[in-house]
Amino acid sequence: MKEDTLPHAPSLNIHIYQSTFLHESRMLKITQSLVDGGVFDRVLIIARHDAELPLAESIDAKRSVRRISTWVPRRSGLLFKVLGTLEWLCRVMVVLLFQPVSCVNCHSLMVLPLGVVLKILRGKRLIYDTHELETETGNLRGLRKRLAKWTEWLCIRFVDETIVVGDGIAAWYQETYPKLSVHTVRNVPRSSRLRTADSSNDFRVQFQIPEQSVICLYQGVLGQGRGIRLLLEAFAELGDTHHLVLMGYGDLEDEIRVAASKHLNIHFHPAVPPQKLAGYTCFADVGICLIENMCLSYYFSMPNKLFEYIQAGIPVVASAFPEMSRVINSNNCGWTTPLDIESVVKTLEKIDLSAAREKHQSVLVARSELVWEQEEKVLLGIYRKPALVRSSEAAMDSIKQRAA
Repeated sequence: MKEDTLPHAPSLNIHIYQSTFLHESRMLKITQSLVDGGVFDRVLIIARHDAELPLAESIDAKRSVRRISTWVPRRSGLLFKVLGTLEWLCRVMVVLLFQPVSCVNCHSLMVLPLGVVLKILRGKRLIYDTHELETETGNLRGLRKRLAKWTEWLCIRFVDETIVVGDGIAAWYQETYPKLSVHTVRNVPRSSRLRTADSSNDFRVQFQIPEQSVICLYQGVLGQGRGIRLLLEAFAELGDTHHLVLMGYGDLEDEIRVAASKHLNIHFHPAVPPQKLAGYTCFADVGICLIENMCLSYYFSMPNKLFEYIQAGIPVVASAFPEMSRVINSNNCGWTTPLDIESVVKTLEKIDLSAAREKHQSVLVARSELVWEQEEKVLLGIYRKPALVRSSEAAMDSIKQRAA
């Protein structure tokens, strides 16, 4: 057996995430890479059950999903949420105690304590695979934030490897926990080829947009923190030279429809299935990705849509935040802007069809590099390192020393 690989025996990799697991693209890419790379024989994804979804589902021959149901009803209110979460965690624990687990992946801070318990009881490898900066999100304040920070501080000493989605978040974790082994695996799409697009998806035809006007597309959740209201205000000033298409679903949909009824250059398009999204995106001239600085996690974010626009072959206007600016500027594939109405309007005014086309070649170069196949090499390298599983005793000693 080679020392730089995990022992090849019948092996099961568990991924735990408290969602219903419908469109978790990052987890699907990660698990496919792990089984295709021969790291694990099987992958089991533990999710939360919803009445409209099956309790068990097969993704393919090596990957499956098991959704865990609860007796506590899923209602609004803190008490129901806390009780429902605790019941779900207990049920997951019971299920996994009887599984021949080789490695556990926790995809959020909420499930990390469960991973620690499994590690203590079973002595298996524990991966903390965060999707954001877990303790610095917009919904954590006051006591909840202090509790989250304490939980992560307590649990992270048991973690063997930590995987994050950007270098800024990696630096934060490394500074906060100096002994932590941290790796960046960006959530970029798999490589794709530009295909002949379906002309029925052409925004210019659907919304009767003039040939000389620039089509700017926002795709994704239509909610707070995504610069939606800022965009509506900006395009109300810009007029017919620039048209905005907002495609998706969310709480701000009614507000967008009202704006579209008042301004001829603002258009609403319902959400489309993820597998069909690229067939629409390519009909835009520019992609819009204006994440607001509502928390540190947002400030360091690199949204999926940033890379989806690039994969579709269009340049991007993004928030002038460190991670997004690094992608845009190093690849010359778009523009960055401060998030005030004057700056956004000025940035968009200088983008005409000629300026968008000038970026096209750079975008094509970037789309060949910003692909999952490149991130996959980093991912497999993490798992193929010697399995230096951190002992529970050493982690407990570290906690006692820090507490003293």
